[in-house]
Amino acid sequence: MAHRVSDSFDEHLHALGSLVVNFNSVEHALQRIAWLLINPRDNRPGQIVLNAIGVARVEDLVEALGSHLVQPVPVRDRIVSAITECRRIRTQRNDYVHAMWRVPNDATDLSAVEAVKVPTRKTPDYRVVDATASAEPISAVVRAAFELSEQLEQLFAELSGSSPRPEA
Repeated sequence: MAHRVSDSFDEHLHALGSLVVNFNSVEHALQRIAWLLINPRDNRPGQIVLNAIGVARVEDLVEALGSHLVQPVPVRDRIVSAITECRRIRTQRNDYVHAMWRVPNDATDLSAVEAVKVPTRKTPDYRVVDATASAEPISAVVRAAFELSEQLEQLFAELSGSSPRPEA
C-alpha cells in the first residue's frame, strides 16, 4: 500500500532530485557540443535537429560526429569516453527516476525500501533496481553526473575555443 514518505527518507529524495538536476546539466552540455559539431557558426541548425530526438540519439550523434570531425585524436577519444560514461549514467538515472518505489507502511529507514523497474518494451519483467535503496548508490550516480557535466563543458570549451559556460 502506498503512503506518504516520511521525513526519514528526505536524504534519499534529495539524492533523487539531485540526480535529475545533474543529469539535466549533462544533457544540456551534450547538446551544446552537438550544436557546435553540426554547425560551428550557428547553433540554430543543431537546435532544430536535437529538438526532434531524445538524449540517447544525441549521444549517438555526438559520438559519430566527434569521431568524424574532431582532431586531435586525444580530444576525439575523450568525446567517445564521455559518451560511454553518459550512457552508463543515463541508464542508472532512468533506473532510479522511473522506478516504482515500494515503501512498506512500517518502514522506518531506507533498508526496507525497494526500487522496482516496471516492465518495458526492452525489459519485459519487473526487476529490483536496488534492493537496499540506500542513498549511497544514488549519490554515486549524482557525483558521476556532476563530474561528467564538467568534463563535457571543458570539451565544449576546447572545441569552441570559448569559455566553458555561456554568459548570462
